[in-house]
Amino acid sequence: MDITNLINQILEQLGLGSLDKPENVTQVVLRLLTILVILGAAYILARILRNLTRRALTRANADPRIIRSLTSAVFYGVLAVGLVIALGGVTLTLLLFVVIAGVAANDILKNLASGLQILSTHPFAIGDWILVNTFEGTVVNVGWRGTVLDTFDGRRVILPNSQIVTSAVVNNSTHKVQRLEAPFTVVSDADFPTIERIAREAALSVEDVLSEPAPQVLLTTLSGATMNVVARFWLTAAPQRQRAVLSEVMVAIRDGLRGEGIALAPPPAAPPAPPAPSPSAPTSA
Repeated sequence: MDITNLINQILEQLGLGSLDKPENVTQVVLRLLTILVILGAAYILARILRNLTRRALTRANADPRIIRSLTSAVFYGVLAVGLVIALGGVTLTLLLFVVIAGVAANDILKNLASGLQILSTHPFAIGDWILVNTFEGTVVNVGWRGTVLDTFDGRRVILPNSQIVTSAVVNNSTHKVQRLEAPFTVVSDADFPTIERIAREAALSVEDVLSEPAPQVLLTTLSGATMNVVARFWLTAAPQRQRAVLSEVMVAIRDGLRGEGIALAPPPAAPPAPPAPSPSAPTSA
């Protein structure tokens, strides 16, 4: 294929004419120079506006993460406008740009707006222990696209910001004092005041359990053979320590009940398995 014809076809597709005539060559060169000048001016303007935005937000004592997100949005937004202006006559390129922007803008803008909402409303901070849907861990970073969590089993999770702002977020670090519950089941003929005393003393015997507010022992359900009881207590332990505290409290309750001769109720019996179908008797011919 003739290279000149190939170049002419490309230039015609881009709306720049062809190189068949000298005047067309001049037109193409001027068009390309115009595109370069517009792109250069857009780049310079983008840098200037980015710096002005950074200074204004810094003087306003804005969060550093908000400053990074907005300055990046201003910079690339001006570049995108400059690209559209520079290629305004290039139908194919502009159409491609619109298609790509339409596909990507929804997710990008949604997560960017959600990230700015998180940073401005402060539902949690770096280092907080939060629970979002099934993900639980410590906040490491809040970016323009997602929030980074380190889970307690040593995994790193990146949650899209749009998912966080539309979900219930449990912040376990807002209040230093938190309550845990230790449920257990005993036989129904046991003396409940004795159970109440044992469970309270067991909870208070564990380090990190607070004496004020005082532990509570409540009867939740009562059946013919068993009583379901829950011991509630308050503590200030770190997230990694809370599960260990709960285990220690439950062990102390078990040992205290055994010491008083109170039996824990056995687990409910499994329902009997259905009988296997009997084989059908063979039929004689």
